[in-house]
Amino acid sequence: MNLMKYKNLFVSIAVVAMILSIVVWAVKGLNFGI
Repeated sequence: MNLMKYKNLFVSIAVVAMILSIVVWAVKGLNFGI
């Protein structure tokens, strides 16, 4: 069982989720702002 492999996978998923949430928040802000 390679813990580093799973740790890197978890970090990658967390980063992608954070970027997606920021993009969605920005799009909502633009839509409500205009």
